[in-house]
Amino acid sequence: MECVRMYVPTVPVPRRIHVPAHRHAPLVEAWMEISTPIDKQMKVDVRMNTEARVVELMARADTDVSNLQKSADFVQAFIHGFDLRDAARLLSTGNLCMLLFVIHVKPPGHLSRAMERLADEGGETKYAIEKSTKTKIVIAGNLIHILGSYADIMIAQKCVSSLIMGSSAANDVRF
Repeated sequence: MECVRMYVPTVPVPRRIHVPAHRHAPLVEAWMEISTPIDKQMKVDVRMNTEARVVELMARADTDVSNLQKSADFVQAFIHGFDLRDAARLLSTGNLCMLLFVIHVKPPGHLSRAMERLADEGGETKYAIEKSTKTKIVIAGNLIHILGSYADIMIAQKCVSSLIMGSSAANDVRF
């Protein structure tokens, strides 16, 4: 029997993160605040290709592969709509992650009602879930992004899902 050798790259593969059109202007505005910690703290080369609307991250010779992934997660979090300060927590803390899930509501007209239950007047329900689960939540259309530790994200996802399904906010926020 022959032994098959697999190719394992010695240099980490560069990361390319697509920037949607509606997040291009905020990214350009905050570029210095984004690129400086990636370059200085994580030791990852970063550049923005404005024609292709792509952020490219490349590892240096002295870069740890986990720093490349943390930098990609940081840029991705900002692109998904998280505040720069919240996204920067991904660089310093190793146990944070981000979850994205899509809301599917059967009658299409009920999506706005489901979103209204979560982002009610003043965002009080969303902030109560964020405060009680120690997460950050971004609502973008039928997409919900949650940033936090894995256990906290699972609790927040359960709260958000049950709110969308119709339970009262008072039942979901208590822990």
